Amino acid sequence: MVAAEGEGLPTVMLVTEVLIDMAKGTARVCGLPNLAIVSMSESLYGASREEVARVAAPYCSDVETGLLRDL
Repeated sequence: MVAAEGEGLPTVMLVTEVLIDMAKGTARVCGLPNLAIVSMSESLYGASREEVARVAAPYCSDVETGLLRDL
């Protein structure tokens, strides 16, 4: 993610709500204070493709916004 952002390739970090503060801190430490972060209500750990699609669908607009942002 750090390398991609450094090359000008927009990225978005997806995290669960309980990890949002850690994600923001990690992004800051990695030199990405403006990294787009999308907080999800459910974890995708161990999820099947179908579960990932169901959980991720409501966040597609937020991910798109993050990828298209101007820094």
